This record gives sequence, structure tokens and C-alpha cells, in this order.
Amino acid sequence: MNTLARTLLLSCCLAAIAGCASERSRPTASTTSPASTTTDSLTGTWVGTMSKTGANTVSIRYEITDTDGVLTGDAFDLEPGRNQYVKTGTLTGTRTGTSGQWTSDGDSVSGTLSGDTFTGTLVVAASGPDSSLTSQVSLQRSSCVRESDATFCTRLLANCSQLTGADNCGVRRAVASCGTCTGGPGACVQNRCQSTTCQGTTQGTCDAESGCGWNSGCCGGLCLPDNQTCPVTCPPPAG
Repeated sequence: MNTLARTLLLSCCLAAIAGCASERSRPTASTTSPASTTTDSLTGTWVGTMSKTGANTVSIRYEITDTDGVLTGDAFDLEPGRNQYVKTGTLTGTRTGTSGQWTSDGDSVSGTLSGDTFTGTLVVAASGPDSSLTSQVSLQRSSCVRESDATFCTRLLANCSQLTGADNCGVRRAVASCGTCTGGPGACVQNRCQSTTCQGTTQGTCDAESGCGWNSGCCGGLCLPDNQTCPVTCPPPAG
């Protein structure tokens, strides 16, 4: 074999050896998917029921803030007569992963979070002659965003005085004032400013005003537009 042939053969052998070494040193592709990370949180408004066989189902509501597993918020029960959620107390608790527990006014809730669903048990504390009660609880995360006080007043057509009622999420709301009337306190009747304003401070001066009448049984005597009832809030004493 001549020199050129030997050189070519040696080059081929060296290339083959290098290729095999490269194949051996190449890392094997992993078939294992990276672990997914899921952030569980109980933050939000939760509405649902507590139920027990042989007992009436009760509607409940929780407004929860979840700060790294530390739970705070408020608890509500539905008042059947008015169909409004009424605050019953504040809550505190903890969440570890998808397991959550909290207490409110002696009652305790524990269960499991799955997306926008929470299921578990609610233990109502014993009170007086009533023994403790354990029931099933089922909650859904609500998308309802509670309206502002101003929107609450506008929706209920109130533009003056204090107002109590159910907000857009069914929770009882008490607003100190929905506004004032230019005609003074007497111009606000059932949370509406009246177009007729009455300025009389005595029966004589009141009766002299067109469209006004003296109501002696209202706030110790008040000049009101005709056919109007006594306002909920009485004006402060003069002086």
C-alpha cells in the first residue's frame, strides 16, 4: 500500500474514532417534564351553603384575604326575611397547599381547595342549650365585585340622608349619607330631594308657603311638602 493510501486510511480511522467518542459523550435527552408550580390561594369572595341531613340548608358567605397562607376576612349569614347577607364576625385561619381552615365567632371551617371550589366541614360552636353541630360546607368563588357607596345610592335612587339596603352582591350595606338637599333636611323625603322646599319654622309661616304643610308629629314639628311623610333623619335643633 503506497504512502497516500495509508494516509487516507489513517484519516478515516481517526475520524471514526472521534465520531464514536462524540456519540458517547453526548448527554441523553431527559424524558421527564419539569415539575409544574401551582399557586393556591383562598383570596376572594366565597358563597355557598352549609347542610346536614334532617336540617335546613343555610346560605353562607366569606370574604377572605390569603397572604402567603395566612387567612383573614369576614363571615356572613343570609337573613332569610330580607334575603340579605349580614356580617356575623371576622375570621382568621391558615392554608397549607390546598388545605384550608379558619374560625369565626367560635365556628370552625376546614376543607380542600380545588380551583374555584372549596368543600369540607363547618362546626358550629355550642351555644347555651344548643350543642355543637357539624355540617357539610360547599363554597364557590364569586366573581361579584361590590359596588361603591356612591353607586349603591344611585342604583337605589337615593340622593340624600342615610340609606340601608342590599348592595349589588346581596350584602347589607349602611351608608351614612347619600347627599344633602339645597332646601335643608326637611327637603329630603325617603332619601329623595323634593322639588318643593319648605322653609317655615312655625305652623303659621309653614302654612303660608305654597305646597307646604306643618307636621306637628314629625321631629317635634316640621315644615314639609304636602302629602310627604316624616323624613327618617330629623334635622338638628336650631342654634
